[in-house]
Amino acid sequence: MKTIIIGALLLLCPLFALSQDFSKEARDAVSKALKEKRIEASELGSYYSLINNGKSADVIKKLETPGDKGVFGSANFAPSAEKPVGWRGDWSGRFPGATPPLKWGRKLDGSIDNIAWIAETPSFSGSSPVIAGNKIFITSASCDLVCFDKKTGKLLWVKSAGFYDAATPEDRAKFTEVFKSLDMLAKLREKMNNELPSLTEPGEVWKEGQDKSKNILDKMDSLLAAADPERFKIFERIDATTTPCTDGQFVYVLHNTTGILACYDFDGNRKWLSFICEPAVKFQHHGYTSSPLLIDGKVIVFFKGYRAFDAATGKQLWSKNGSEPQGLRYGTPAAVPGRKDIFVGCTGAVFKTSDCSLYSKQNITVSESWGGGVFSDGYVAFLHARGYTENGFKPLGWYKLPSAPSASSITAVCPDKPGQDMLKPEWSGNGQPIYNTFATTPLIYGGLIYIGSEGGGYSGRGTETPFIFAYGLEKGELVYSLPADFFVQRYYSPYSVYSLQTPFSMAGGNIFVLGPLNEIVILAPGKEMKELERNKIEMKSLSIGDKYKEWCVAPPVFEGNKIYLRSESHVYCIGKN
Repeated sequence: MKTIIIGALLLLCPLFALSQDFSKEARDAVSKALKEKRIEASELGSYYSLINNGKSADVIKKLETPGDKGVFGSANFAPSAEKPVGWRGDWSGRFPGATPPLKWGRKLDGSIDNIAWIAETPSFSGSSPVIAGNKIFITSASCDLVCFDKKTGKLLWVKSAGFYDAATPEDRAKFTEVFKSLDMLAKLREKMNNELPSLTEPGEVWKEGQDKSKNILDKMDSLLAAADPERFKIFERIDATTTPCTDGQFVYVLHNTTGILACYDFDGNRKWLSFICEPAVKFQHHGYTSSPLLIDGKVIVFFKGYRAFDAATGKQLWSKNGSEPQGLRYGTPAAVPGRKDIFVGCTGAVFKTSDCSLYSKQNITVSESWGGGVFSDGYVAFLHARGYTENGFKPLGWYKLPSAPSASSITAVCPDKPGQDMLKPEWSGNGQPIYNTFATTPLIYGGLIYIGSEGGGYSGRGTETPFIFAYGLEKGELVYSLPADFFVQRYYSPYSVYSLQTPFSMAGGNIFVLGPLNEIVILAPGKEMKELERNKIEMKSLSIGDKYKEWCVAPPVFEGNKIYLRSESHVYCIGKN
């Protein structure tokens, strides 16, 4: 009888329709609560009404139960092989179960507001933290995986993996004298790694980490690169830009300057190491910055082409160098929640995880991608390119993903010039203008797609002010395009950090926008850009001296009522214990 009632309600009430605006996580929470008899069929209308009106976070919070591990972002969520975590959390930038604080801060005089702890890191990085259980994992330049205690911020262990660790018995036999030096350096590396957790004075962990990076890690890699430059290639040192991923039992990390992929248990014991070394892997301007994707028992990385490794053994399962048009790729492949058979590529194409063949016939002409693809609410969104055009615009595209493979073409062509109507029937691509030279990987939430664009383009192109854009997901209309004048135009330091280059996040039903100087502006979702709060953490830079402030480009992560933020030289736990 209950089944009949539910069916009738779904037919009669349009609010029950699974609209593309509905949050999948909220729908799942409603379905689970109904199945577990925690709500009645008669209550469905009220819950779906809330979801339809952009109140998904309220629904999730209301229906969450102690021990519920299915709502991502909640304090009870636990990563698993079915629900792993990595870049931008679950690769979407959305943390529907989180209830983060809205106010916090730190001033240069050391005064702190609503920050539980601050932990020093051994070196800099542009990657985000990954959380599993009571541990936090980060990468650190140039080839370190670092583990902290989540409650206290205490540094637990540091593990390194460089060319030395990937060397074979044949390498040792061929370069005997080189390895005599390398063996001595490896002992020093281990000694310094073991000493780092015992350092407690401010600045000590950073100083020791920098000494190790410069005098040990870089020297070890350089010795092998000089001995065999074809096999041991050092890519441009944009160090530690890749975020680890975890299934709750093991943590997987890609060291992007050397092409080394490694797996560790939570105590820091290395399970396996794979070395991506092929003649086809050539230099890419600015190196390789793609974070690993954990899906279907595979670790998928982009390193020239897409490559899949067995998560249990590290054995390479497949490699596809010609999967997409040739060009630069700086984004990260992304998951499609609830699907193990497909993943979203850096440029918005969707591939099968089994062999990296195209999921459907897709006409996506993206030759260069400086952001990543993302999937949310049934849509795939992506950036076309950095793409300097004569009018300084850069397009953004997206299309609706069919539930099953189709022989008909999915068209998502991004035009070079704004104003062209790219809206096509059924699953459509929308070419939209984005100002300036760099833009963020998109965020999809509440029927809108959000993206930021940094100010101050090269060669006088673009504007001097960063912009925030919002587009309607279904029709492709420009909802707003407004200057983000709450951030500096560009942070001119030795690193020249751009004003708006970090992908936005959604947590607690709000949009979190990170600026380059540890600033986070919180926006209300919707068709008007409404600023709710503005927060700043002021800290002097350890890497470039007291003259400059610490910079930050890594997307924050959210768990329960906490925010975890990785800066150039610290990890911050925002929110009271």
